Amino acid sequence: MTSLQLFGVIFMTSVFLLSPSYAGLARCPERCTCRQRLTVVDCSEAGFTAIPTIPTTVQALILDNNPLVTLAPDVFCNATETRQLSLQNCQLRSISQLAFRGMKRLISLVLAKNSLSELPAELLVGNNQLENLVLSDNKFKISSLAPVISGLRNLKMLDLGNNIVDGESLPVEFSELVRLKTLKLDKVVISELSAGYLKPLANLSVTELVISGNLSNISQYALSDMTSLETLDVSDSAMMSYDAANLLHGLKNSTYLTVLNMDYVFNRPKTNSTIHKHFFQPLMSTSLKVIHFRGNPRAFNGILQHRLFKSLHGLTELYLDSCALHAVHSDALHGLGHLNVLSLKSNFLTCYDKPVCGFLMNKGHEFLSNLEILDLSYNNIVSSPDLVFHGRIFPKLQTLALSYNRLNRLSDGLFRGLDKLRFLDLAGNPIGVVEPEVFSDLSQLTTLHVNSTDVLHYLPDGMFEGCKKLKILDLADGDISEVDPRAFENLKKLEYLNLRNNYLGATASFSNATFGASDLWKLDLGYNRLTTLPGFISRLSGLQELFLDNNYLQDDSVLGLANNTVLQILDLSYNSITRVDQAFVKRHPRLSKVTMEGNPFICDCSLHRIGDSFLRANVTVVNYQSHNCAIPQSARGETIFTYKPSRWNCGLKDGIVPIVCVLCTLLVCLLAAIVRRVGCDRARIQIKDFCNWDNCYFRLSSNLEATDLNDQDSRL
Repeated sequence: MTSLQLFGVIFMTSVFLLSPSYAGLARCPERCTCRQRLTVVDCSEAGFTAIPTIPTTVQALILDNNPLVTLAPDVFCNATETRQLSLQNCQLRSISQLAFRGMKRLISLVLAKNSLSELPAELLVGNNQLENLVLSDNKFKISSLAPVISGLRNLKMLDLGNNIVDGESLPVEFSELVRLKTLKLDKVVISELSAGYLKPLANLSVTELVISGNLSNISQYALSDMTSLETLDVSDSAMMSYDAANLLHGLKNSTYLTVLNMDYVFNRPKTNSTIHKHFFQPLMSTSLKVIHFRGNPRAFNGILQHRLFKSLHGLTELYLDSCALHAVHSDALHGLGHLNVLSLKSNFLTCYDKPVCGFLMNKGHEFLSNLEILDLSYNNIVSSPDLVFHGRIFPKLQTLALSYNRLNRLSDGLFRGLDKLRFLDLAGNPIGVVEPEVFSDLSQLTTLHVNSTDVLHYLPDGMFEGCKKLKILDLADGDISEVDPRAFENLKKLEYLNLRNNYLGATASFSNATFGASDLWKLDLGYNRLTTLPGFISRLSGLQELFLDNNYLQDDSVLGLANNTVLQILDLSYNSITRVDQAFVKRHPRLSKVTMEGNPFICDCSLHRIGDSFLRANVTVVNYQSHNCAIPQSARGETIFTYKPSRWNCGLKDGIVPIVCVLCTLLVCLLAAIVRRVGCDRARIQIKDFCNWDNCYFRLSSNLEATDLNDQDSRL
């Protein structure tokens, strides 16, 4: 290549690189957000009515919530490297069959929540690498999509939920999706789920099936061909109990089934949906580990039947929330020796005697010996002598949720032997009495919630003595007004203490509280009745986050925080603080966020340039626009950061006053030297410097002892 040819190549390349067309392909489109060097472009909710110019480097393109209406041919011609394309909720009504031409690397396509009723048969002919296709929430007839998906041999996930199911079975073209793993048909209406409806999937290895909505006339063999199924979700399906039984009957050959979701399936009004005691027996040969059965109040008639789950020996998680249960008998969970999670949340259990909650109280049974999580929150459980969560029944229990019940007394032995428990939630109970050793066996407890209790007024000495590993203690939203000084003394691992929204005041016992915890880094005392800073705060050398908002603290409280040099987040909003000096930030060198709004600030020269000090220290002031001046009247409406006092007043105080003071001092020194020069050796000169923000004056007093004016003249 000659020099002239080389110059021509370089010149033409430079012209192309500098041309507007290339610049448009190499920069982020307007109104979009770009990340990772233009490989991720998010143009959602940008108001586009047409596809903008797309960088050639984009790999993930998000165009959700734009009123596009239609897609023209070759509209994505530049997006040859795009692997993920999302066009959700774009009001699309039509798409050209050449819209996605050239997107040969496309892996995921989302067209959900549009108004599409049909797609061109050859729309995805060139997208052979497509693995995920989401067409849910449109107006498609399932049969009309057969030619569109027939050639997608790499498709793994197909979502057709909330469309129109037509025909007696799925289109035969579904059998060509040889790599299909997940099929979603949720929110559909199937008037007859026959034995042949899912026949096109028989030779596929579908592992996850979501089929829900209004399902009727379910055949016993509807799912008999789904032998590779691992997860079945039929939640929100409004079935009859016999239809549900038929559905499970078809799963007896699904030996790989591990997760079954039947939440809210028996909600048809005025129907009998009670399940019989052999309801789950067809699942005996499966590998079932998880059952979701929430929101089925008609299934049990208030009582969990005897040995209902006895055939499910491998079950590890069982969710029976919101099933209107009044009683769970002692052998209702018999056979679940591998159960790790049991949730009975939002039922009507009282547990006032053994027949009601026999599974808790019968020490002879060991079928819950592997239980680690037990959720009984939002029931009607009351305190009673028979109520004991015993370590012999739950030797491996780590999480116990009892929030929002009716426990009014925490008696000694309530948690006897639960030496593996790590999380205990007692929030929302009317706890009025806490016996001294109720937590004594909880040596591994790390999180304790006793918040939202309206009748607990006093925290006694040794209340948490057994909780030596406690890290989080939540006592917020209660009625606590008094704390024994030694209540927290044994909590040597405590990291976060929440006493927010109580009635704590500046009492001596609370102020002198002792903390054995050197790791306490977060303390919340907001919404209390503090008038002064509790003394123990100055001793918490590792405190990083402190919340003192909505109290009655005054200016001296700010100075009381001087010892907390590691403080990072401080909330002093809505107190009675009037001044913040410029040394505030210097006393807290690690401070990153502060809130002081709602205080009656006095705006004068002391606040001059206070905003600059926060800015230089890179401290974020939350809601800085709300840090308003209260005094003087003329400054109301301004913030302490924008307030500009009289230039003459603050200038005099900041500049002229110190200069005048220095000049006055030099003048007095000069006079003193002259007096000493003329022989007034015994003169005592007293200079009193009264320099402050408002005035600067000096007093000179001389006491000449027995000195005659004539003698002075003679000496001169």
